[in-house]
Amino acid sequence: KRTDEPMTDQLRDLVRRNLALHQSFITTLVETGDTVPKGAVLILLPSDDRELAAYNFRMGVEMVMAGRNVYFRQYPREDLDTRRRTAAVPDLDLADLKAAVDGLVSRFHAPSESREPTDLP
Repeated sequence: KRTDEPMTDQLRDLVRRNLALHQSFITTLVETGDTVPKGAVLILLPSDDRELAAYNFRMGVEMVMAGRNVYFRQYPREDLDTRRRTAAVPDLDLADLKAAVDGLVSRFHAPSESREPTDLP
């Protein structure tokens, strides 16, 4: 979403951290030959930054709800980037996770008399 509102310091910091995370991920892709599915929006869930992982997860779920093809990836992963010490998968807020999953389930499994399986987004 784009707005005319000025960027807050918190959002500016999240953007800065996301840029650094993606730069590191791209370097890892080049070094390992790993790939991202063609046409997918890449959403990185940093294993060592709980706040950024939760923010990125919420953004990714919004994109899924809008019908976008989203590829979630935990990063850094020990099997891809052995130069960094990885932490455990962040504990995302369970209420946010449940609401996101419930939203997806209701969107794709809501009974509708007029909806054919080929009408799914």
